[in-house]
Amino acid sequence: MKKIEIKKVSPGNLFKVMVYFLVLPMAIMLLVGMVVGLIGIVTGNMGIIFMAAFLGLGYPLLFIVIYGVMALLQTLVYNVLASRFGGLEITVDEEDVKY
Repeated sequence: MKKIEIKKVSPGNLFKVMVYFLVLPMAIMLLVGMVVGLIGIVTGNMGIIFMAAFLGLGYPLLFIVIYGVMALLQTLVYNVLASRFGGLEITVDEEDVKY
């Protein structure tokens, strides 16, 4: 068993992981936006079509911006606190792998 301490997290990597977690909610919002858009096209209501465009395109982009900023702030706070008080410790079991 070996202990590893994570002292610094890269903001780019954390942003990438955050986008991975947001793929499913963004896909659902896009699907809902498409359904609402079809309803707006069938009824001829421009308000519904505008709402569908916001739900399908605007809201996922807003999600990325808001969660991206939050992830970058969390990375900043973690890096400062981990350098002062220590980071997350993980215990890893090393196994010999034979190829």
